[in-house]
This record gives sequence, C-alpha cells and structure tokens, in this order.
Amino acid sequence: MSLRPFTMPKDIDSMLEVWKSAARYPDHPEWDMQDEEQEAALDTLKTVKKLWPIMRVLLLISPSMKDMMRGFIWDENGKKIGTANISRRGNSDTWLVSNVAVLPEHRRKGIARKLVEACLQLGKERGAKKIVLDVIDGNLPAQQLYARLGFVNYSGSTTFDYESSAPLAEAAWPAGYTLSPYGASEWKPRFDLTARTAPPLVQEYEPVVESAFRPPKAALILMPLISRFTKTVTHRYKVLAADGQIVAIGRIDAVTKKSGFNNLFVRVDPAHPELTLPLLTRLIHEIHAVSPGRKIEIEVPTWQTNVMDAVQKMGFHRRYGYVRMGLTT
Repeated sequence: MSLRPFTMPKDIDSMLEVWKSAARYPDHPEWDMQDEEQEAALDTLKTVKKLWPIMRVLLLISPSMKDMMRGFIWDENGKKIGTANISRRGNSDTWLVSNVAVLPEHRRKGIARKLVEACLQLGKERGAKKIVLDVIDGNLPAQQLYARLGFVNYSGSTTFDYESSAPLAEAAWPAGYTLSPYGASEWKPRFDLTARTAPPLVQEYEPVVESAFRPPKAALILMPLISRFTKTVTHRYKVLAADGQIVAIGRIDAVTKKSGFNNLFVRVDPAHPELTLPLLTRLIHEIHAVSPGRKIEIEVPTWQTNVMDAVQKMGFHRRYGYVRMGLTT
C-alpha cells in the first residue's frame, strides 16, 4: 500500500476508476451521486485530459493554475483505492479540499485520514492560510474525522433539484432594478456582492479578497474550451439597484447534448428579497429555452434564506445538505 502525489493528466484515469464505485454509499443510498451527476463530473475530467496539451502551455501564462488540482492517490497492490484533491481558490491563500473518495470495501481503515492529512500538509507548504471542505450533512464519521484534524463547522448549503418542464408563471420584475449580462472576466459583481452580504464567520474562513475572485488569464482561455467540449451554454447576469449597487447575481449552465443536467447559481442581497422570485423565474425560463426537459440543480448556502425559501415554493426538491468546515493553518 502506498500514498503518492496526484499527477496531471495521467491520474485523471485513476480518479475516474475510483469514482465509479466510491460515489456510492451502501448504507445511505440517498447520498449517492445520481447517474447524470456522475456522468457530468466524468465528462469534465475527460475534457480536462483532452485539453491537457493546451493547459500545459497556459500554465506558463498563469503559474497559479499549477495549484488547480493537486492531491494524492492511495494504491494497494496496484489497485487504486482512494483519492483526495486540494486546490487553490484563484490566486489567494484559501484552499479547498475536495474529491475525498475511498472504495466502499476499504472504508474505516484510516485511508481517508491519510489522504486528507497529506492534502493539508501540501496546502500548508504552498502557503495556505485557510483550508475549507464540504461534507454531506449526516455523514458523522467524516465530520468527526475532520473535527479531529482541526476543522470547525462554519456554514453549509443545500442542493435542490427542479425537474418540472411545465411553464412557470411570470413573476413581475420589481421597479427600480436593472438586469444586465456580464462576462467571465468581470469578477467585481460577485466580489462586491459577497463582500457586502456574506456573514462574518463565512468571510473569516473564505476571505473576500480580489485574488480569490479575479480569474487567472489562463482560466479565461480554458473555460470556453471546456464549455465547448462539454456542450454547455453559460450566461451570467447582474442586478443593479437604482443607486447602482450590485444587489444580485445569477448564472446558468445549460447543456445542449443528449444527456446531462443544468446548473443554476443565484445570490441575492438579503436586504432585497423582492428580487429573488423574479430573478429565479427569468433564469429558469432561459434554461428551458436553451435546454428543455432536463433537470435543473442549484446549491444554496444556508445564509441565503430568501433563495432557500423561494426555490422550495417554486417546487424544487431537496436532495441533500452539506456542512462546510474550515481550518486556520
């Protein structure tokens, strides 16, 4: 048995090998990745592998992208048993642990702990000041493991699905607000809104700094290529109040291929709840126009209570919750 560094692009195949089985929870089938979710994740990883020759050149433009997907693989007798990744958030000193996965028959052997510990050490060596991760709400063994490693609960989110293709009733757009598109290179709308509305405890573990929101130049080249290969249409919108202040942002990721599902991202200033339903309605109408008849998924932070309430009233179905945990190095 051995622990070794995750190497791009060759270990993408190793990750795919583990994920095919590790995305299942025999004792909690409600936590399983649905087939279309697993397919979408695998499709993205396969696309990254195809684009690796281009990415290798882009790394010369944006060295920080070398920290895009670091991590470790656990091998046992030549078989891939587990994976864990850690990545830098933009060019900041906040890092995210993700893709912690161990084959079901090898769980409860301390493998996940060793993988995560290796990621934490790597993050610290690379200058991480804050390290965060998400864990399924209810997965107490994992939460207890992370707590023993020094992580604390500071936030959370809920994932909802919307599967109705029936036309939504129009929601009147409130007076005094302007909706307009913005580009992938425009990082200020999300930065400004997050800085003003995210709770202090969230900002303690996810500092709202320019380096976390401004996309690297290489990412601006890479993102359209990934969208093209995965046949995904992305539109971004910002909402300004009469005084010019950013009060909401939204994004759709709509797939145009035969399989897959759509993603919706919405953040609304809690001081402007009247925007929530009209914005969600407009974005869902747009998704239905681009990619009709497919499931729509949205992940809502627990502190976005207006959005949480609105999606449930609109008929979204709760899938599962996540606990977000953070560590100060």
